[in-house]
Amino acid sequence: MLCSKSPSSTLKAISFPIKVPIVDLEALSAELSQAEGAVDELSLVVQAMSKDLRNVRELVEQAVRGFGAAASTYCSQSLDDSANVMSSISEVHATQLIPRYDTKYFQFGNT
Repeated sequence: MLCSKSPSSTLKAISFPIKVPIVDLEALSAELSQAEGAVDELSLVVQAMSKDLRNVRELVEQAVRGFGAAASTYCSQSLDDSANVMSSISEVHATQLIPRYDTKYFQFGNT
């Protein structure tokens, strides 16, 4: 036998009160589900913003190529169209996507 003490003598040796935290498992489960939902939603926001970033990069590359080309009405109109598209993308990000980040779980800009 490796241990000479019986289990009951070991329990008697611990005389101080042990405080066990009280955890509401239902509330904890609800909180975890809510946090998981927030992470899922933010994943969709990141996907949308990544797609928009690719689109904006393409528009900027087109605009830079347009600067190299001879100035024409078409080129100028194309640059105006690109600027309008980028402006609308920026507006969507500022008014719809970024505010969804500012949740109980993820706070940006309010620290």
